[in-house]
Amino acid sequence: MNQDSAISLAQPALIAAPDIHAVIRTALQIVIKAWIQICREKLVTVEHRTSERRTAGRLYQRMVRAEQERTPRTPWVRIKAEVATFSSDELEVPDGWIDMEIVHNFSGEPDLRLECKRVSTTPADGPRDRAAYYIGDGVLRFVGDKYGRGHAWGVMLAFVIDGKSAAAASFMAARIAGYTKAPLHVCAPWAPEDRFGRSRHLFRTAHLQGGGPSRIQLLHLFLPFPPSASRPSCPSRVCGGT
Repeated sequence: MNQDSAISLAQPALIAAPDIHAVIRTALQIVIKAWIQICREKLVTVEHRTSERRTAGRLYQRMVRAEQERTPRTPWVRIKAEVATFSSDELEVPDGWIDMEIVHNFSGEPDLRLECKRVSTTPADGPRDRAAYYIGDGVLRFVGDKYGRGHAWGVMLAFVIDGKSAAAASFMAARIAGYTKAPLHVCAPWAPEDRFGRSRHLFRTAHLQGGGPSRIQLLHLFLPFPPSASRPSCPSRVCGGT
C-alpha cells in the first residue's frame, strides 16, 4: 500500500495546531463513512472473511475518497497508509509499521495513528487467538513506544469478521481486563465513548505508557463484516452491527 495521499492542499499560512478532539472526530467520521461504502460494495462479508491487510487497504482507499467528498474540505489533512514507526530516535531502521496515520499540520508529523486488527467473538478463530493478537500486536504497541511515543491518543479499528460487534466488544473488554502476558498499565478501564459523535460500538481505555507518567487514551471502534445476504443499502446495520 505504501501510499501517501495528499488529501487537501492550501497555501502555507499561520494556522494554529489542530485540536486533537476535532482531528479524532473527523477521522472517525471518515472511517465510518468509508466502512459503510465498503459494505455496500460487498468488498467484505462474513462468508468470505477478507484478509486483514486487504481489508485495511480497501478501508484506506475508501477513506481517501470519503475525505475528498467532505464539504467543506478540511485544509491540510493527509491520510497515510503503512507508515514506519520508530520507538527511539537512536534507531536507524523502523521497528514497527502502523496501518494508518492522520496528519493535520505543516510539519508532517502524525496527529493520530490507527491500527487495524481482525477480531471475532470466539477465543480462537482458526490458528490464531485474535483477541491476544489484538492486544499483543495492537494495544501493547500503543502502550509502549513502538506506536505510542509522543502521542496522547490512538485508535484501534476492529474488523469483526463474524459480524457481531456488541459481542466482540464485550469479549475484548474481558480479555483486556484479564490480560497477564505483559503489563497494559490500565489507568481507566474499558468504557463506552460518546465524545466524538454517535457510534454504538466505540469504546475507550487509558494506559500509562511504560508504566507512567505519560498517559495514552485508546479508542476501540468495532466495524462489523456484513453477511453477504444483507441489503447493502442499510447503513445503520453496517455502522452498528449486532
